[in-house]
Amino acid sequence: MGALIRFSGVLRSLRLAVAILPWVSAMAQPAMRLPDRSTFYVTPTVEGLYVCDEGLANPQLKDVDAVNSYCILNKLDGAAGVTRLLDQLEPGGPKGQVQVGYVATLQLLALYERKGQQWLINEGKLDAYLRLLTKVQRPVVVYLAADHFDTQGPLVDELVKDPRNLMLLANGQPAASGYFGYRIVPYTLQTDERIPVNHYRYEALRHVAKRLNALPKAVHQRIIAITLAGELHHMFPDFEGGTGKYRGIAVTDYSASSVSGFRSWLAQRYGSIANLNARHGFSFASFDMVPAPGKDIRKDKLNGFAEHCDAFADGLLPIAGWLWDPQQRIERLDLYIDAKPAGPVERGLGQHFAIARLFIIPISSLSWHGLEQPTLKLKKFLPKSQPEAQRKPSV
Repeated sequence: MGALIRFSGVLRSLRLAVAILPWVSAMAQPAMRLPDRSTFYVTPTVEGLYVCDEGLANPQLKDVDAVNSYCILNKLDGAAGVTRLLDQLEPGGPKGQVQVGYVATLQLLALYERKGQQWLINEGKLDAYLRLLTKVQRPVVVYLAADHFDTQGPLVDELVKDPRNLMLLANGQPAASGYFGYRIVPYTLQTDERIPVNHYRYEALRHVAKRLNALPKAVHQRIIAITLAGELHHMFPDFEGGTGKYRGIAVTDYSASSVSGFRSWLAQRYGSIANLNARHGFSFASFDMVPAPGKDIRKDKLNGFAEHCDAFADGLLPIAGWLWDPQQRIERLDLYIDAKPAGPVERGLGQHFAIARLFIIPISSLSWHGLEQPTLKLKKFLPKSQPEAQRKPSV
Protein backbone atom coordinates (compact mmCIF):
# COMPACT_ATOMS: atom_id res chain seq x y z
CA MET A 1 0.00 0.00 0.00
CA GLY A 2 2.91 2.35 0.64
CA ALA A 3 4.14 3.37 4.04
CA LEU A 4 3.56 7.05 3.46
CA ILE A 5 -0.15 6.69 2.80
CA ARG A 6 -2.25 6.15 5.87
CA PHE A 7 -5.86 6.31 6.91
CA SER A 8 -6.30 9.10 9.42
CA GLY A 9 -9.26 7.40 11.08
CA VAL A 10 -11.04 10.69 11.67
CA LEU A 11 -14.52 11.31 10.32
CA ARG A 12 -15.90 14.80 10.18
CA SER A 13 -17.98 15.42 13.29
CA LEU A 14 -21.26 15.85 11.46
CA ARG A 15 -20.85 12.68 9.47
CA LEU A 16 -19.87 10.74 12.58
CA ALA A 17 -22.88 12.05 14.50
CA VAL A 18 -25.25 11.12 11.68
CA ALA A 19 -23.73 7.66 11.54
CA ILE A 20 -23.97 7.02 15.27
CA LEU A 21 -27.52 8.21 15.88
CA PRO A 22 -29.24 5.30 14.06
CA TRP A 23 -27.18 2.80 16.08
CA VAL A 24 -28.07 4.46 19.38
CA SER A 25 -31.73 4.53 18.37
CA ALA A 26 -31.67 0.86 17.44
CA MET A 27 -30.29 -0.10 20.85
CA ALA A 28 -32.88 1.94 22.69
CA GLN A 29 -36.03 0.65 20.99
CA PRO A 30 -37.28 -2.22 18.83
CA ALA A 31 -35.90 -2.33 15.31
CA MET A 32 -37.86 -0.30 12.80
CA ARG A 33 -37.52 0.31 9.10
CA LEU A 34 -35.48 3.38 8.29
CA PRO A 35 -37.00 5.83 5.82
CA ASP A 36 -35.68 5.87 2.29
CA ARG A 37 -32.68 8.10 1.94
CA SER A 38 -29.93 8.96 -0.50
CA THR A 39 -26.42 7.52 -0.37
CA PHE A 40 -24.50 7.95 2.87
CA TYR A 41 -20.79 8.61 2.31
CA VAL A 42 -17.99 7.76 4.73
CA THR A 43 -15.09 10.02 3.74
CA PRO A 44 -11.93 9.66 5.83
CA THR A 45 -9.05 12.04 5.33
CA VAL A 46 -6.20 10.34 3.50
CA GLU A 47 -2.65 11.63 3.82
CA GLY A 48 0.14 11.17 1.28
CA LEU A 49 -1.93 11.98 -1.80
CA TYR A 50 1.15 12.84 -3.89
CA VAL A 51 3.15 9.74 -2.93
CA CYS A 52 3.55 7.43 -5.91
CA ASP A 53 4.62 3.77 -5.82
CA GLU A 54 7.66 4.54 -7.95
CA GLY A 55 8.88 7.13 -5.46
CA LEU A 56 8.47 4.76 -2.53
CA ALA A 57 10.49 2.12 -4.33
CA ASN A 58 13.39 4.50 -5.00
CA PRO A 59 16.04 3.99 -2.28
CA GLN A 60 17.68 7.33 -3.08
CA LEU A 61 14.67 9.27 -1.81
CA LYS A 62 15.13 9.69 1.94
CA ASP A 63 12.02 11.58 3.08
CA VAL A 64 8.44 12.32 2.11
CA ASP A 65 9.29 15.71 0.59
CA ALA A 66 11.80 14.09 -1.74
CA VAL A 67 9.25 11.43 -2.71
CA ASN A 68 6.58 14.05 -3.39
CA SER A 69 8.94 16.13 -5.53
CA TYR A 70 10.03 13.06 -7.52
CA CYS A 71 6.45 11.98 -8.19
CA ILE A 72 5.27 15.46 -9.21
CA LEU A 73 8.30 16.08 -11.44
CA ASN A 74 7.75 12.77 -13.23
CA LYS A 75 3.99 13.35 -13.58
CA LEU A 76 3.15 10.49 -11.24
CA ASP A 77 0.60 10.43 -8.40
CA GLY A 78 -0.69 8.48 -5.42
CA ALA A 79 -3.89 7.17 -7.06
CA ALA A 80 -2.84 3.52 -6.87
CA GLY A 81 -2.03 3.68 -3.17
CA VAL A 82 -5.21 5.56 -2.30
CA THR A 83 -7.30 3.05 -4.24
CA ARG A 84 -5.70 0.09 -2.45
CA LEU A 85 -6.27 1.75 0.90
CA LEU A 86 -9.95 2.48 0.32
CA ASP A 87 -10.54 -0.98 -1.17
CA GLN A 88 -9.51 -2.42 2.20
CA LEU A 89 -12.31 -0.44 3.82
CA GLU A 90 -14.89 -1.31 1.17
CA PRO A 91 -13.77 -4.23 -1.04
CA GLY A 92 -15.18 -4.30 -4.53
CA GLY A 93 -15.56 -0.55 -4.99
CA PRO A 94 -18.26 1.92 -3.91
CA LYS A 95 -21.80 0.58 -4.08
CA GLY A 96 -25.05 0.56 -2.13
CA GLN A 97 -26.52 3.17 0.17
CA VAL A 98 -23.36 3.41 2.28
CA GLN A 99 -20.17 4.04 0.32
CA VAL A 100 -16.55 4.71 1.25
CA GLY A 101 -14.94 7.73 -0.36
CA TYR A 102 -12.21 10.07 0.81
CA VAL A 103 -11.35 13.69 1.56
CA ALA A 104 -8.71 15.07 -0.83
CA THR A 105 -7.12 18.10 0.83
CA LEU A 106 -5.47 20.73 -1.34
CA GLN A 107 -3.55 23.39 0.59
CA LEU A 108 -3.80 26.52 -1.54
CA LEU A 109 -0.81 28.46 -0.23
CA ALA A 110 1.38 25.38 -0.55
CA LEU A 111 0.78 25.42 -4.32
CA TYR A 112 3.01 28.46 -4.84
CA GLU A 113 6.65 28.50 -5.90
CA ARG A 114 8.95 31.42 -6.63
CA LYS A 115 9.66 32.22 -10.26
CA GLY A 116 12.08 35.15 -10.41
CA GLN A 117 10.44 37.93 -8.40
CA GLN A 118 6.96 36.40 -8.50
CA TRP A 119 5.07 33.73 -6.65
CA LEU A 120 3.28 31.49 -9.13
CA ILE A 121 1.17 28.35 -8.79
CA ASN A 122 3.08 25.12 -9.37
CA GLU A 123 0.95 23.62 -12.13
CA GLY A 124 2.72 20.30 -11.81
CA LYS A 125 1.59 19.92 -8.22
CA LEU A 126 -1.95 20.91 -9.10
CA ASP A 127 -1.88 18.46 -12.03
CA ALA A 128 -0.93 15.64 -9.66
CA TYR A 129 -3.91 16.48 -7.44
CA LEU A 130 -6.33 16.58 -10.37
CA ARG A 131 -4.95 13.30 -11.79
CA LEU A 132 -5.72 11.70 -8.45
CA LEU A 133 -9.34 12.86 -8.63
CA THR A 134 -9.54 11.50 -12.16
CA LYS A 135 -8.01 8.10 -11.49
CA VAL A 136 -9.47 7.11 -8.09
CA GLN A 137 -12.92 5.70 -8.82
CA ARG A 138 -14.38 6.71 -5.47
CA PRO A 139 -16.65 9.47 -4.13
CA VAL A 140 -14.50 12.41 -3.08
CA VAL A 141 -14.83 15.55 -0.99
CA VAL A 142 -12.59 18.25 -2.43
CA TYR A 143 -11.22 20.26 0.49
CA LEU A 144 -9.65 23.57 -0.54
CA ALA A 145 -7.75 24.63 2.57
CA ALA A 146 -6.19 28.00 3.37
CA ASP A 147 -6.51 28.25 7.15
CA HIS A 148 -3.85 28.30 9.88
CA PHE A 149 -2.84 24.73 9.00
CA ASP A 150 -1.86 25.75 5.44
CA THR A 151 1.75 26.34 6.47
CA GLN A 152 3.85 24.22 4.11
CA GLY A 153 5.88 25.65 1.27
CA PRO A 154 8.24 28.59 0.72
CA LEU A 155 5.52 31.24 0.29
CA VAL A 156 4.50 30.88 3.92
CA ASP A 157 8.01 31.78 5.10
CA GLU A 158 7.60 35.10 3.29
CA LEU A 159 4.05 35.76 4.46
CA VAL A 160 4.88 35.42 8.16
CA LYS A 161 7.37 38.30 7.87
CA ASP A 162 4.58 40.78 7.09
CA PRO A 163 2.38 41.66 10.11
CA ARG A 164 -0.48 42.59 7.78
CA ASN A 165 -0.98 38.88 7.14
CA LEU A 166 -1.23 37.88 10.80
CA MET A 167 -3.47 38.18 13.83
CA LEU A 168 -1.57 39.71 16.72
CA LEU A 169 -1.76 39.44 20.49
CA ALA A 170 -2.05 42.57 22.64
CA ASN A 171 1.76 42.71 22.89
CA GLY A 172 1.99 43.10 19.12
CA GLN A 173 3.35 39.60 18.56
CA PRO A 174 1.65 36.82 16.56
CA ALA A 175 0.34 33.81 18.47
CA ALA A 176 2.93 31.50 16.88
CA SER A 177 2.36 27.91 17.89
CA GLY A 178 2.23 24.32 16.73
CA TYR A 179 -0.11 21.37 16.79
CA PHE A 180 1.48 18.00 17.52
CA GLY A 181 4.59 18.92 15.56
CA TYR A 182 2.73 20.78 12.81
CA ARG A 183 3.35 24.49 12.36
CA ILE A 184 0.43 26.86 12.97
CA VAL A 185 0.30 30.34 11.46
CA PRO A 186 -2.36 32.80 12.74
CA TYR A 187 -3.40 34.24 9.39
CA THR A 188 -5.67 37.26 9.51
CA LEU A 189 -9.42 36.78 9.43
CA GLN A 190 -9.79 40.05 7.51
CA THR A 191 -11.22 39.49 4.02
CA ASP A 192 -9.53 42.45 2.29
CA GLU A 193 -7.94 41.05 -0.87
CA ARG A 194 -5.25 43.74 -0.76
CA ILE A 195 -3.67 41.92 2.19
CA PRO A 196 -0.94 39.71 0.66
CA VAL A 197 -2.05 36.41 2.18
CA ASN A 198 -5.59 37.03 0.96
CA HIS A 199 -4.35 37.92 -2.51
CA TYR A 200 -2.73 34.50 -2.82
CA ARG A 201 -5.71 32.75 -1.23
CA TYR A 202 -8.20 34.27 -3.67
CA GLU A 203 -5.90 33.85 -6.66
CA ALA A 204 -5.39 30.15 -5.95
CA LEU A 205 -9.08 29.59 -5.24
CA ARG A 206 -10.14 31.10 -8.56
CA HIS A 207 -7.49 29.19 -10.48
CA VAL A 208 -8.30 25.84 -8.87
CA ALA A 209 -12.01 26.40 -9.48
CA LYS A 210 -11.34 26.84 -13.21
CA ARG A 211 -9.22 23.70 -13.33
CA LEU A 212 -11.88 21.69 -11.48
CA ASN A 213 -14.55 22.95 -13.82
CA ALA A 214 -12.53 21.70 -16.79
CA LEU A 215 -12.43 18.10 -15.54
CA PRO A 216 -14.48 15.46 -17.39
CA LYS A 217 -18.13 15.01 -16.47
CA ALA A 218 -17.41 11.56 -14.99
CA VAL A 219 -15.06 13.15 -12.45
CA HIS A 220 -17.62 15.85 -11.61
CA GLN A 221 -20.12 13.12 -10.79
CA ARG A 222 -17.72 11.59 -8.25
CA ILE A 223 -17.18 14.93 -6.48
CA ILE A 224 -19.87 14.79 -3.81
CA ALA A 225 -18.84 18.03 -2.09
CA ILE A 226 -16.41 20.94 -2.29
CA THR A 227 -15.66 22.37 1.13
CA LEU A 228 -13.79 25.42 2.39
CA ALA A 229 -14.68 24.56 5.99
CA GLY A 230 -11.44 25.26 7.80
CA GLU A 231 -11.31 26.00 11.51
CA LEU A 232 -11.43 29.78 11.27
CA HIS A 233 -11.17 31.29 14.74
CA HIS A 234 -9.06 33.61 16.81
CA MET A 235 -5.82 32.26 18.19
CA PHE A 236 -4.10 32.08 21.56
CA PRO A 237 -0.70 31.04 22.92
CA ASP A 238 0.00 27.33 23.30
CA PHE A 239 -2.54 26.22 20.70
CA GLU A 240 -1.73 22.57 21.38
CA GLY A 241 -2.15 22.55 25.16
CA GLY A 242 -3.83 25.85 26.02
CA THR A 243 -7.42 25.05 25.07
CA GLY A 244 -9.71 25.66 28.04
CA LYS A 245 -7.34 27.91 29.97
CA TYR A 246 -9.23 30.89 31.32
CA ARG A 247 -7.19 32.94 33.75
CA GLY A 248 -4.45 35.00 32.20
CA ILE A 249 -6.29 34.86 28.90
CA ALA A 250 -4.48 36.19 25.80
CA VAL A 251 -6.23 36.23 22.45
CA THR A 252 -6.04 37.84 19.01
CA ASP A 253 -6.62 40.15 17.22
CA TYR A 254 -4.85 43.44 17.94
CA SER A 255 -3.59 44.12 14.45
CA ALA A 256 -4.09 47.66 13.10
CA SER A 257 -7.01 46.61 10.90
CA SER A 258 -8.72 44.78 13.76
CA VAL A 259 -8.35 47.74 16.14
CA SER A 260 -9.78 50.01 13.45
CA GLY A 261 -12.74 47.66 13.12
CA PHE A 262 -13.26 47.75 16.89
CA ARG A 263 -13.42 51.53 16.87
CA SER A 264 -15.86 51.50 13.98
CA TRP A 265 -18.05 49.11 15.97
CA LEU A 266 -17.98 51.47 18.96
CA ALA A 267 -19.03 54.38 16.75
CA GLN A 268 -21.90 52.36 15.34
CA ARG A 269 -23.07 51.19 18.75
CA TYR A 270 -22.82 54.47 20.68
CA GLY A 271 -23.39 56.99 17.90
CA SER A 272 -21.10 59.62 19.38
CA ILE A 273 -18.00 59.77 21.53
CA ALA A 274 -20.02 61.78 24.06
CA ASN A 275 -22.40 58.85 24.54
CA LEU A 276 -19.49 56.44 25.03
CA ASN A 277 -17.86 58.74 27.57
CA ALA A 278 -21.11 59.25 29.47
CA ARG A 279 -21.87 55.53 29.59
CA HIS A 280 -18.45 54.44 30.85
CA GLY A 281 -17.01 57.50 32.54
CA PHE A 282 -14.31 58.11 29.93
CA SER A 283 -13.08 61.40 28.47
CA PHE A 284 -11.88 60.51 24.97
CA ALA A 285 -11.83 63.25 22.34
CA SER A 286 -12.72 60.87 19.51
CA PHE A 287 -13.20 57.17 18.77
CA ASP A 288 -9.72 57.13 17.24
CA MET A 289 -8.34 57.70 20.73
CA VAL A 290 -10.10 54.69 22.29
CA PRO A 291 -7.62 51.82 22.88
CA ALA A 292 -8.55 48.21 22.24
CA PRO A 293 -8.71 46.69 25.76
CA GLY A 294 -5.69 44.43 26.12
CA LYS A 295 -4.03 44.99 29.50
CA ASP A 296 -4.68 43.20 32.78
CA ILE A 297 -4.97 45.63 35.68
CA ARG A 298 -3.53 42.98 38.02
CA LYS A 299 -0.15 42.88 36.30
CA ASP A 300 0.06 45.65 33.69
CA LYS A 301 0.37 49.41 34.06
CA LEU A 302 -2.78 51.03 32.71
CA ASN A 303 -3.09 54.53 31.31
CA GLY A 304 -6.83 54.30 32.00
CA PHE A 305 -9.49 51.76 32.83
CA ALA A 306 -10.49 51.54 29.17
CA GLU A 307 -7.36 49.45 28.60
CA HIS A 308 -8.33 46.72 31.05
CA CYS A 309 -9.30 43.30 29.72
CA ASP A 310 -9.21 39.93 31.42
CA ALA A 311 -11.15 36.66 31.38
CA PHE A 312 -13.86 38.18 33.58
CA ALA A 313 -14.39 41.48 31.78
CA ASP A 314 -17.73 40.31 30.41
CA GLY A 315 -19.36 40.65 33.84
CA LEU A 316 -18.61 37.36 35.62
CA LEU A 317 -16.38 37.82 38.66
CA PRO A 318 -14.76 34.89 40.52
CA ILE A 319 -14.94 34.99 44.29
CA ALA A 320 -13.58 32.06 46.28
CA GLY A 321 -11.97 31.41 49.62
CA TRP A 322 -11.70 29.24 52.74
CA LEU A 323 -13.38 29.92 56.06
CA TRP A 324 -12.65 27.98 59.27
CA ASP A 325 -15.81 27.78 61.36
CA PRO A 326 -15.38 24.95 63.91
CA GLN A 327 -18.33 26.20 66.03
CA GLN A 328 -20.71 26.11 63.01
CA ARG A 329 -21.92 29.59 63.94
CA ILE A 330 -22.19 31.03 60.45
CA GLU A 331 -25.48 30.25 58.76
CA ARG A 332 -24.90 32.20 55.56
CA LEU A 333 -22.58 34.57 53.74
CA ASP A 334 -23.85 37.80 52.22
CA LEU A 335 -22.10 39.82 49.56
CA TYR A 336 -21.86 43.60 49.81
CA ILE A 337 -20.78 45.81 46.90
CA ASP A 338 -19.88 49.39 47.79
CA ALA A 339 -21.38 48.83 51.25
CA LYS A 340 -24.72 47.81 49.76
CA PRO A 341 -26.19 44.29 50.07
CA ALA A 342 -25.96 42.48 46.75
CA GLY A 343 -27.14 38.97 47.59
CA PRO A 344 -26.25 35.66 49.25
CA VAL A 345 -23.01 33.88 48.32
CA GLU A 346 -23.07 30.24 47.32
CA ARG A 347 -21.05 27.89 49.45
CA GLY A 348 -19.80 24.42 48.81
CA LEU A 349 -16.63 22.44 48.20
CA GLY A 350 -16.17 18.91 49.45
CA GLN A 351 -14.34 18.00 52.63
CA HIS A 352 -11.48 16.30 50.79
CA PHE A 353 -10.42 19.69 49.39
CA ALA A 354 -10.02 21.06 52.89
CA ILE A 355 -8.19 17.94 54.05
CA ALA A 356 -5.75 18.24 51.19
CA ARG A 357 -4.98 21.87 51.99
CA LEU A 358 -5.31 21.88 55.80
CA PHE A 359 -4.34 18.33 56.72
CA ILE A 360 -2.70 19.42 59.99
CA ILE A 361 -6.08 20.52 61.42
CA PRO A 362 -8.28 17.80 62.99
CA ILE A 363 -11.11 16.82 60.66
CA SER A 364 -13.68 17.33 63.41
CA SER A 365 -12.70 20.99 63.58
CA LEU A 366 -13.20 21.72 59.92
CA SER A 367 -15.94 23.72 58.30
CA TRP A 368 -15.77 25.65 55.08
CA HIS A 369 -17.76 28.05 53.01
CA GLY A 370 -17.01 29.38 49.56
CA LEU A 371 -17.71 29.21 45.88
CA GLU A 372 -16.88 26.04 44.02
CA GLN A 373 -16.14 27.50 40.58
CA PRO A 374 -17.06 30.99 40.82
CA THR A 375 -19.41 32.64 38.50
CA LEU A 376 -20.84 35.60 40.31
CA LYS A 377 -23.18 37.38 37.89
CA LEU A 378 -22.74 41.00 38.83
CA LYS A 379 -25.60 42.18 36.62
CA LYS A 380 -28.16 40.38 38.73
CA PHE A 381 -26.97 41.90 42.00
CA LEU A 382 -29.10 45.00 42.21
CA PRO A 383 -29.32 46.56 45.65
CA LYS A 384 -32.52 45.62 47.44
CA SER A 385 -33.82 46.92 50.74
CA GLN A 386 -34.06 44.25 53.43
CA PRO A 387 -35.42 44.82 56.97
CA GLU A 388 -32.67 44.28 59.51
CA ALA A 389 -34.90 41.99 61.56
CA GLN A 390 -35.12 39.52 58.67
CA ARG A 391 -31.37 39.23 58.27
CA LYS A 392 -29.46 36.24 59.58
CA PRO A 393 -25.95 36.47 61.01
CA SER A 394 -23.60 37.14 58.14
CA VAL A 395 -19.98 37.82 57.32
